[in-house]
Amino acid sequence: MLINTINDYYKIESVKLTDAVKSLEYIHLQTDSTCLIGNDPEIYVTNDYVISLDSKHCFLFSRKDGKFIREVLHKGTDANGYLSTLRGGNIAFIEESNELMFQGITPNTIDIYSLKTDTKRIWHIHGLAPTMAPMGSDAFVSVNRNLFGNNPISMYLYNNDQAVDSLANTQMFESKENSLIVITNDDFFYRHAGKTYYKNMTNDTLYHVDLQGIHPHAVFLQGEKAMTVEVRQQAELFRNNQVLFQIFNIAEDKDAIYYQLKHQKKVSHLIYKKSDGTGYRVEGEGFENDIDGIADMWPHRIMQNKEYVFVIDPSTLKKDALTKLNAKADDNPVIVIGHK
Repeated sequence: MLINTINDYYKIESVKLTDAVKSLEYIHLQTDSTCLIGNDPEIYVTNDYVISLDSKHCFLFSRKDGKFIREVLHKGTDANGYLSTLRGGNIAFIEESNELMFQGITPNTIDIYSLKTDTKRIWHIHGLAPTMAPMGSDAFVSVNRNLFGNNPISMYLYNNDQAVDSLANTQMFESKENSLIVITNDDFFYRHAGKTYYKNMTNDTLYHVDLQGIHPHAVFLQGEKAMTVEVRQQAELFRNNQVLFQIFNIAEDKDAIYYQLKHQKKVSHLIYKKSDGTGYRVEGEGFENDIDGIADMWPHRIMQNKEYVFVIDPSTLKKDALTKLNAKADDNPVIVIGHK
């Protein structure tokens, strides 16, 4: 698929929420001092739970009524502790087995916790705290951070706790300014229809990843606005960027690819339609809510069972929207599940 981002960015269209989903399920997460969710959480949903991952906690809420159930493990150095949650470009939830992944206390390990059995297994990895994602219940992929441009391996593929293949780094570079450039969501994954997809910030290609390697899935055509390996070499180019496109937060269903784009410090929402290869930038902050009018929405995640996960941060809403939502500005996020 060729996604003409350079043209689509300048085509603005209003899009209805009913173009994506037909009904909404609201889950008001309990809010108190025991389960207060931090900034920018990652949200996953199952038939029974809403899972929230922020920088310090993994909380489990009831999908039925939003009540807080418990914290999953904790940040610490004991037997039930982990070094950090996996957020940002990671996929921390294995849908096939209902397991959660955390960065382990022991170097080069990932702790895999089962929601079904309340037990933990350990998976050994190459590289320190890489970006990673499952490719099923026992297959995984990890990407090594390429901060200095000299990492010979960019990606490892694992099956049953064994590295079965690796991919060479094709973006070697030397910093022209002797500066370390850290790009948020430099590498990131998402899943669609049981498959795992990967994009690097400074590569225009979106890949499908499996145990045989990476396979081109789509290409974002961005012309001179494409972010290339040059931004890794020149700190000022990235720091003062007012021209380049920064693509992130991709989701996909059978009809479209949904993605966000940062340009001139503003975040926009774009859609690529698979049926005819056209695309456009969405007017406003996402899908116009023509179901109940409470708030416009954008897919945070699309689960394998085709449920769309939307996250509403009450602190961003105006007073009338809070009244309609029956929420307070300092409440935990309200999770909305969209159904076809």
